[in-house]
Amino acid sequence: MKLNVAVQMDPIARINIRGDSTFALLLEAQKRGHGLSYYTPDKLSLRGEELVAPVQVLTVRDEAGDHFTLGEPKREPLNAFDVVLLRQDPPFDLAYITSTHFLERIHPKTLVVNDPASVRNAPEKIMVMNFPQLMPPTLISRDLDEINSFRDEHGAVVMKPLHGHGGAAVFRVMPQDMNFGSLFDMFSVTPSTACRPRTTCAPTWCAAARPTPPTSPTANARSVPPSAPSCANSGSCSSAST
Repeated sequence: MKLNVAVQMDPIARINIRGDSTFALLLEAQKRGHGLSYYTPDKLSLRGEELVAPVQVLTVRDEAGDHFTLGEPKREPLNAFDVVLLRQDPPFDLAYITSTHFLERIHPKTLVVNDPASVRNAPEKIMVMNFPQLMPPTLISRDLDEINSFRDEHGAVVMKPLHGHGGAAVFRVMPQDMNFGSLFDMFSVTPSTACRPRTTCAPTWCAAARPTPPTSPTANARSVPPSAPSCANSGSCSSAST
């Protein structure tokens, strides 16, 4: 059975086809004869009860630098598709959450993969707290006393905003780090590209800096090795991508 598939994703021109799972799905779908159309999340519109987007017919090929061809944009109701692939990357902000509410309006008559309600209800950095045996000691909090207690117990920790992405604003904080107060203020108060309280109210994610078990289901709580840049010996913080 040939399906008419729309993919909601980040700009396809920017992806690295050698490591992008969405691109691998598109290649396989095309190989199986399914029709592909493409749009970005910012193009979604809900007009009355109709969810629409200017979609473009998409052809993909496994050639770096020349990996796609797009047709002309055409406004289409998304419930006209058999399948919509929900594939945009984080940040998991209000725009992302709103797109899941939009897509719920056509699911399951149009199959949305993954289920938008499940995507919304399972933010990755909170869901992994169900598997404490597979990760370093971890605290999610905006409470300064709780964070300091965690630091006192574990020494060097990794701090990052809860709803960040791509290794942005990840810092290794030493026990007597002079920059801790500024980092706490940045994560919990000051709007920034990594932590935007107005849209995410993001608490701080702290992971104790100790070896991560190789079976850990997430890279987000990964500890930073002792040789990584730190704030303690440099006077200024260096970002550590984890």
